[in-house]
Amino acid sequence: MSGLFREELVQTVTDDGVLHAGAIWHPVGAVRRGPTLLWTHGLTGSWDEPHAVLIGRALASRGFTVVAGNGRGHHVGTRLFGPSIAPFAGGALWELFSQADRDIGAWISFAHERLGKPVALCGHSYGAIKSVTYVSAHADQRVIGLCSASGPFRPRSRLLPEVGEVARARDLVAAGRGEEIVRFTTPSGEARTVGAAALVDRADHLPDTYGADSVDSPVSRVRCPLLALYGGDEPHIGTAADLATIRRNATGAPRVETALIDGADHVYTGRVAALCDVLERWMMGL
Repeated sequence: MSGLFREELVQTVTDDGVLHAGAIWHPVGAVRRGPTLLWTHGLTGSWDEPHAVLIGRALASRGFTVVAGNGRGHHVGTRLFGPSIAPFAGGALWELFSQADRDIGAWISFAHERLGKPVALCGHSYGAIKSVTYVSAHADQRVIGLCSASGPFRPRSRLLPEVGEVARARDLVAAGRGEEIVRFTTPSGEARTVGAAALVDRADHLPDTYGADSVDSPVSRVRCPLLALYGGDEPHIGTAADLATIRRNATGAPRVETALIDGADHVYTGRVAALCDVLERWMMGL
């Protein structure tokens, strides 16, 4: 293969009118391989964060086409807008988890229509939680594979406070102060801030994605081949034991593969090539 790629800046619009930026990495001078990989960023992330760009370039150099696009939770805070809607507050502080399907669905439509190939959906971190939730809820035949890359194994314990703080946020929403920032400490001891409406939405809609503490989890309703992976240096996110639980709970997937990437942190620093080795093998088997 040539090891060459071409980067193209692109945009798409969700069904509720939000304009999102993104990019395509095209292989150049190589036989195009496998499905299109659609990369979905995590909490406070974006399509152009360094590890996403490195992954897109590396896979395009191997002959794969990669699309990465922003969701409405990109960066810590941002101003969301579109051609037919008024601007409103977005970014991780004000994102509503319940609307993530709109972003993922828009990028799947874009990738499939623009590139004419089936999609392998790969969500990273919080994006993995969203991607598993999307696939579990939609019989989307355009998606022929799902990769959960470093999705927090217990997302509710990492992103929600004790019940009393949620009740306070509900009071703020009822008073018309849903954009007001609230501070809380998670059961795992992390200090976090988020908009009141966003916190209430998480409490109501954020699932026990991988069945860590329940039986009927989104991962059990995935109906396409599943790859779940963690870095070896992110035990606070997920471990080899957690991968075994995901494999056991993904009862609806026709094939489940797992990988623990030795020496990799949450953004695969210095281990992008090892991650791409795993993704390449997986995509060629779809």
